[in-house]
Amino acid sequence: MKFIIFSRRLIEQAKPYDKPHIIISVRTPGDPDDAKLPVGDQTLACLRLQFHEEYDDYDGAAKRHDYHLKHGNAFTVETGRYVLSFVEQYADRIEAVILHCDAGLARSPSIAHALSETIFLGEENKFFGINKHDQGELSEKDVTHGGRLPTCSKYIMEAFGGGGIGFSTGEMSSGELELKLDIRGTTGSVYLSKEMWQRWERRLVGFMTSTLS
Repeated sequence: MKFIIFSRRLIEQAKPYDKPHIIISVRTPGDPDDAKLPVGDQTLACLRLQFHEEYDDYDGAAKRHDYHLKHGNAFTVETGRYVLSFVEQYADRIEAVILHCDAGLARSPSIAHALSETIFLGEENKFFGINKHDQGELSEKDVTHGGRLPTCSKYIMEAFGGGGIGFSTGEMSSGELELKLDIRGTTGSVYLSKEMWQRWERRLVGFMTSTLS
């Protein structure tokens, strides 16, 4: 999946994209006008959001989030579910997700990062380091402001169910291996012989990854 990030200024100057895509538009609460989006024949749908940029690790973060929540301007897990539901409707029909916020450096790339770690999970969909916007190539450092992602990314991954896929193994008294799976927050166990696990480990991991991408 291709993620294309714009600032608001640049997306309002952009021409419609020529491949099937969706657009996610983020504006700051209090801004009276929606951004003018480059909607064209290949635009399947647009989602407009408004919320403040927030981070967890600073003094007063919880108080600020509560204030935004009270005034309806906070990004929450419920907002994350809404974003995921919107994207999943079109995931198998699009070639790109176009996103913008005010500067194109925090909220919109953080949403793209979360989508690349959930719905579009897979090395070929890795977000950081391969996506362009109006200021050049985005790096993780650009977006995280020294290791911090805005909380909108965290809430999308929480809504998804932990952000993807996980597994662990443990040996049973019978000599079998218990393979514990966690896929989108749904857990379960499969019991395999050691020989069978060695035979299927790589295929199983590849299958689970492709199922979620």
